[in-house]
Amino acid sequence: MSGTYSDVKGAEDCKPCEKGTASEGTGATSCDKCVPGSYSNTTGQSKCELCKPGSSTNGESGSESCSLCSLGYNAKTPGTGNCTACLAGYFADDYGSVECIPCSAGTFTDTNATISCSNCTAGSYSEQGAAICNLCGPGNFSSSPGAGSCSMCPVGTSTNGIVRGATSCSPCDPGTITSSPGGLVCTPCYPGSSTNNETGASECSPCSPGSFSEAEGAAMCEVCGRGTFADGKGQTSCTSCPSNKTYTTYKLGATSPSDCIGPRLLAVNRSDMVVMEYYDEAHINNTIGEIAYLVAQSGDWRVAQLSGEKTVLSNSNHLEIRRGVFGVSPVMTDLFCYVDQEEHGKYFRGYQTEDKDGRKCLTHCRNEEGVKEGPSCMVKVNGTEQMSPCGVPKCLWNVQCYTQDGVGYRGNQTSGTQNDIPYSCQKWSSDFPHPHTYHPSPSNAAKYGIGQHNKCRNPDPRNSSKPWCYTTSIFVRYVYCDEIPYCENTKLPVFYF
Repeated sequence: MSGTYSDVKGAEDCKPCEKGTASEGTGATSCDKCVPGSYSNTTGQSKCELCKPGSSTNGESGSESCSLCSLGYNAKTPGTGNCTACLAGYFADDYGSVECIPCSAGTFTDTNATISCSNCTAGSYSEQGAAICNLCGPGNFSSSPGAGSCSMCPVGTSTNGIVRGATSCSPCDPGTITSSPGGLVCTPCYPGSSTNNETGASECSPCSPGSFSEAEGAAMCEVCGRGTFADGKGQTSCTSCPSNKTYTTYKLGATSPSDCIGPRLLAVNRSDMVVMEYYDEAHINNTIGEIAYLVAQSGDWRVAQLSGEKTVLSNSNHLEIRRGVFGVSPVMTDLFCYVDQEEHGKYFRGYQTEDKDGRKCLTHCRNEEGVKEGPSCMVKVNGTEQMSPCGVPKCLWNVQCYTQDGVGYRGNQTSGTQNDIPYSCQKWSSDFPHPHTYHPSPSNAAKYGIGQHNKCRNPDPRNSSKPWCYTTSIFVRYVYCDEIPYCENTKLPVFYF
């Protein structure tokens, strides 16, 4: 009968098959061993049982039982002779596993028969069932281990080039930006713009009026210096006022050509057309009579003919001229700058119409009381009238040097020379040792700077062309103050702030 055998002829009884064997037919002389992947755990079996999924006979035949697959192995089908090792990217963390489990996104295993997966390091990522982790591409990053995907760098940051495996993105330096996510490199701001010194900026802002940036990548726009202006947004340079010698702006960051303050003289023909403009000392050749008259559009101007005739053309007035050659020069002292040494501009008489902040003056800019702040005017602030400094610069010309005939000189020189011998100046208020008629008076003080002092002045322009003084020597009545330079021969600016 099945499940038995007889290995002796003529035997009265058959023997049952032993464990691990079986026989299906009758008259068997031996039992067959169970093949790998099958077993019999009792005697007299007619057939072997298949191992269940998750177990095997470890490749052996004649097994009395099946063994659960080890950690890291699996058996998917019944009757498996040998458990199969989990491939890279998969694991089995329990005995008797039927299926290997894929590594979850963000983890990996790069060897077979593993019982767990490892986290991807920061700067890399993996998808499910990965045998390796991939580095984050340029413009992307992962900041923590175990990332299933990389994130794009936010706007205002980058990976600083074609860099793989970034764990973070670097904020753009001031003057550079990224305007969309995933930036590889920060790009510099175009000329005329900046990031306003912001780190990690996503856009460049055009320079405000009154400022500029000349080169690309500017962190901050520069404020226009005095004597220049920028009258629109996004400027790459500031525009200079008509003359860098006689013109300036009373504030930094000027925004309009009207902020330029200085003298202006127009030459007009007989058709009332302007043929030339002057902002500084010049010679006018009118020998053919093209020019009919001059207009002092800003400030007072000295007009001199070759014959020696001199005229002062006052602000807003005009002067008819004949044929010939004329010399013109603007009056700067006490019109476009004030003499700080004269009670902080006590005699200033300029035509400015705004204070230093651009507010309309309700009165002239003056300093008759000699306050330290210099010339001021009345302005209206929030409905209240108050005095405000006009921002007028201080004169250097006619203080550290003299112009024209020296009448406007207000410097502190108190000695002169004759035959290379120095002599100290006599006080103008004194008649000793030399009597004279140029004593201090309101008129002489305003016109010539004469006061209770012994400083060089020129109250006699008909007979003198430079500053002079009476001396304290009874043997020398007066001397010229030759140590005072002529302004045109120096590099001194006309004024300063």
